[in-house]
Amino acid sequence: MANIPHSKQDENNEYIRLLATHYPKCFVEEPRQRRPLKHNIVADIKKDTTFDVTPEKITDAVEWYQSHIGYAYQSKIQGTPRIDLGGNGVSTVTEAEALAAQQRINDFNQEKHERNAALGVAMVRNGVSDRPVPLPHKAKATTAPEFAPLYEILNAANVSVIGSDPSIRAMVAKMLLNKVIKRFQQVESEMEE
Repeated sequence: MANIPHSKQDENNEYIRLLATHYPKCFVEEPRQRRPLKHNIVADIKKDTTFDVTPEKITDAVEWYQSHIGYAYQSKIQGTPRIDLGGNGVSTVTEAEALAAQQRINDFNQEKHERNAALGVAMVRNGVSDRPVPLPHKAKATTAPEFAPLYEILNAANVSVIGSDPSIRAMVAKMLLNKVIKRFQQVESEMEE
């Protein structure tokens, strides 16, 4: 291989390129186009003497291929064909597999939402913005309008403290508590007007 990978991700992506080149009806590089693979397809690849890659690398690459969220999206519907190396449907996604894929998608989206919320909190913490982290739609709908600004800033403070290094947690909590108190005073004065 002429291109030397610099990380495990680069290495796996390089092997996926090799798989897509060698088995174009089965493997694709674009994650959103990855179709469910037949069970134990790794054994089929390892038996192919024309594909000269170590068994460990084949296993790693196929696991990496299947770990992408795009693969989960393609596997979330019961009855979706599972393909062999020639691109032929040989079995289908079971109900349990479809439910597992959907759960993985839900978990991925929840983690993504939490990361985005934490990013917003980091901006508050670093003084880039004074805007609190927006809450999920559901939380806004269950919060009285009078308390929504307080709820948002308190939620942002909570997310910041939860993710903080214990050695600086007290300092972060104190700084954010001061912001909460200041926001409370603003809301209180607005309600008095």
